Amino acid sequence: MERRQPLAISPGWASALPTGPDTRIKITEEYAKLVARDAYFWAWPLVNIYNRRLTMAQVKEAVRAGPLVFAPLNRNAMFTDYVDPAERAVACPNQDVVYGLASIALDLSPVVVQVPDFGDRFWVYQIVDLRSDSFVQLGKMYATTPGFYLLVGPIGVARFPQASLRCFAQPQTPDSPHHEFSRTRRLRTRKRSKACYPRCCSIR
Repeated sequence: MERRQPLAISPGWASALPTGPDTRIKITEEYAKLVARDAYFWAWPLVNIYNRRLTMAQVKEAVRAGPLVFAPLNRNAMFTDYVDPAERAVACPNQDVVYGLASIALDLSPVVVQVPDFGDRFWVYQIVDLRSDSFVQLGKMYATTPGFYLLVGPIGVARFPQASLRCFAQPQTPDSPHHEFSRTRRLRTRKRSKACYPRCCSIR
């Protein structure tokens, strides 16, 4: 397997970094605890979702294990019954919702999401990045029409100039981790692709 090189720091980000600690400033124990709490609060979603991805990378096929369902990367697994009360992976799940779970790895490949005609039912595909920020608008509240939708990584849109799907691009982080943005682009219809599934979807 080819070893990937880490991305270089952008010039703007590098110039904004200090050359080193300021020895004239004393960090108190209280301030250090505050910084640690902020760092934990900021990083926890990234670590949590990435650990889920590492788990899903070991899964070979969609299965139910205990109260949860698991699927390989870029594939979806659906519940076929009510959520087990013993389930603790999702806080406060709804008993009138049919859930599905998946872990999306857009750095490995794009993903095609198939949206059937749900009629008057409420439904939503919640697809988020490592920060738990949603970058896709697929659901009843968005007036999404049935069809196929393409999910790509931050630089993946240019690779599919003739795709037959509406495309959602994963957010990028140009210089600041808080400066994220997403793009939605409608592409011309010329060919169809095999359907895969999103990270999380629910149908009520």
